[in-house]
Amino acid sequence: MPFVAISQEANSKVKAAYTSAELAKMSVEEIDYLNFFSDNAVIVSNAGEKAQSIAITGELSLKNGSVISAPSVDVANFNPLLFNLKVLPNEYSYYRIGDSEYVITVMSEARLEVLYERYKANGGAKK
Repeated sequence: MPFVAISQEANSKVKAAYTSAELAKMSVEEIDYLNFFSDNAVIVSNAGEKAQSIAITGELSLKNGSVISAPSVDVANFNPLLFNLKVLPNEYSYYRIGDSEYVITVMSEARLEVLYERYKANGGAKK
């Protein structure tokens, strides 16, 4: 069986979403998955005029309940761990950022499982 490196250090997105006390209680595997999830679970794209016709799963909101407007979202450094996003078992979910043309696509659990297995097989996070 090949050696699989698992990152023990939480990345900046994970650290932004969890307190030091919460991270201290997590296993190495949990932190590794959160590192993977934060960088791979969503795609933020400019859908142009099509954004208005995409079936939206829900309103984009922070875990603290605040609704987010388009200008306040850093599209380039989007952190899915800070938001109430639904990861559905076998289908993608979609959120539009305010009334903008930006759409957040959240991959399905099934797709994330496949990608996470590949991620681990390839040595996890690259340092």
